[in-house]
Amino acid sequence: MGNTQHFLDNYWRTPILYGLWSRNRVTRRYWTTFHRQIHFEEIFNERLRRDDLDLLQERRDNAQEKLECYQQKMAHYYNKNVKSPSFRVGDLVLRKVFLSSQEPSVGTQGPNWEGLYRVTAEVVPGTYRIEDLFGKPIPHPWNTEHLCRYYQ
Repeated sequence: MGNTQHFLDNYWRTPILYGLWSRNRVTRRYWTTFHRQIHFEEIFNERLRRDDLDLLQERRDNAQEKLECYQQKMAHYYNKNVKSPSFRVGDLVLRKVFLSSQEPSVGTQGPNWEGLYRVTAEVVPGTYRIEDLFGKPIPHPWNTEHLCRYYQ
C-alpha cells in the first residue's frame, strides 16, 4: 500500500501537472521581465512618439504615391490588352439605348441598340460625330463603347 501511495505522490508532482495544478505559484516564481520593461525611459519614449507624429503626414504621402503608382501600372496592364473598335467616316453604326431614351412601355425586353447612323467625323480617337440616314446630325459626339458596327 505504501508503494502505490508513493507512486501517486510522484505522479502528481510531475512538472507538467504541477504547472497546471498550481499555475499562479509557478508564474509568480518565474516572473520574466522583457527588455522593453527594463530599459523603458519615459522622456525618450515621449520624444519618439512626437517624432512619429511629425512623420505621420510623410508616411501618408508615401503610401498615397505607392497607391497611385500601383493603380497606374494596373491601368496600363489592363489598357494594353483592350482594343476599342475604330470606325471610318461613312461607316454605318448602331447607338446604345439608355434608360433615359428608352420607351417606358418596352420594359426590359426592349432592344439594346437603336437606329441606323452614319459616322461623319472623328473628333478624337475613340469619339465620333454621327448623323441619321436622312442627314440630321446628332448633337453631341459619341464614344466607341456606345456604338456598334452595323454589318449589311
